[in-house]
Amino acid sequence: MEGLISIPELMQHMKRENLVIAPAHLVMKEQTHLEVLRKKTLAKKSLAYSEIAKAKLWGDITQKRVYTIAKEFAKELEIIKPGNKCNSPEKIIISAVIRIAKQRNTYEN
Repeated sequence: MEGLISIPELMQHMKRENLVIAPAHLVMKEQTHLEVLRKKTLAKKSLAYSEIAKAKLWGDITQKRVYTIAKEFAKELEIIKPGNKCNSPEKIIISAVIRIAKQRNTYEN
């Protein structure tokens, strides 16, 4: 489309290309939600593998893949088991989460 066009032509073009006009907050809703979730998650001292997967801190991966990456890249004392029960979930300290995210080029501050 070049030059001046009429509104009916614009509307026909938008229908053909399956385009819509919408407020930005409706389109950006999911992106904004993810940013807020990441910020809240990074404010904690340690994270469970499920929290890392939900906030997509290491990319769009599953909890099982997060576990594998954590075991591969985390240092000896960076994975902890808080609580005194044997079945308490493992957590990884936040400094290790950020370091691994930077290694994977998925860290957004």
